[in-house]
Amino acid sequence: MNFSGSIDKSRAGQEGEAYYVKYPIGSSQRVFLQFHIVRGNSREDRYGMRIYFFWDEDTNQVVVGWLPSHLSNRIS
Repeated sequence: MNFSGSIDKSRAGQEGEAYYVKYPIGSSQRVFLQFHIVRGNSREDRYGMRIYFFWDEDTNQVVVGWLPSHLSNRIS
């Protein structure tokens, strides 16, 4: 497994809301899914896994916003 940044924030906006979650739950605040953990190198879902998340400083916890597939970007 590899840990890295998900996508450059300036490019994330080109993908609509895919790389953002509304957090805290019930609010309208958008938070960027800054990181991801990667298993496998295929964009085909059955051969890989992606866990997109961010770190919430206020609660000292990881907030997972998307799994298990690769989110869309201009290359995929």
